Amino acid sequence: MEPVGIRLENVRAGYDDQVALDGTSCELALRRTTAIIGPGGSGKSTLLKLIAGPPYSEKLWSTGAIERSCAPLVLIGQRSATVAPSDKPPTCAVEAQQLRALWEGGSPHVLKSLLEAVDGAPELVSFDTYRLLELSVALATPERCVLLDEPTAGLSPDARAAVCALLERVRGSRTIIIVSHDLAFTRTVADDVIFLLDGAIIEAGTARTIFENPTRERTRAMIRWGG
Repeated sequence: MEPVGIRLENVRAGYDDQVALDGTSCELALRRTTAIIGPGGSGKSTLLKLIAGPPYSEKLWSTGAIERSCAPLVLIGQRSATVAPSDKPPTCAVEAQQLRALWEGGSPHVLKSLLEAVDGAPELVSFDTYRLLELSVALATPERCVLLDEPTAGLSPDARAAVCALLERVRGSRTIIIVSHDLAFTRTVADDVIFLLDGAIIEAGTARTIFENPTRERTRAMIRWGG
């Protein structure tokens, strides 16, 4: 069993007078991929920001205890495919050789696109490539704890498949926490799953247990219908 990387105990959090998380307690293991699932408004992104800490959690109030034994943490937030990237692709922290190592055994086409994007003008970089480059920069350093908020949202089927393949290749070597509505993607890449509903954890366990043999009826409905 892997050691605990992040521990939350009786955590309440929210924005202004709104409570988004109510008495949340959980443990997330090092070098495992944990997925946080649940319907919209269940507190998934709030939990992710709270785990990440400042500056990501600056707009949140919180009570309870949070212990982080994995550092540094980096959060890759949601992006909309309808908005063209206005920033230069985030390549300052990654070298071409790191990209090659990370994508070894993956799609040569994807690697070629990422290498070309390193020096590309942001307006010429597609959303798929920009998003894949963001994820690659975050995952290039094994010591990081990487938090991903809806990493496949807005991606083409090919780019989504590339993200799945990348996360499967680094599985077991990095601590990764994912928020996603994409249950098929989650089932493919996650070791552990936390099901949130109305700011509370309904059920948590290994991905196999949650997807194949959940104990709670609400979890079974979530897996069956996706909400």
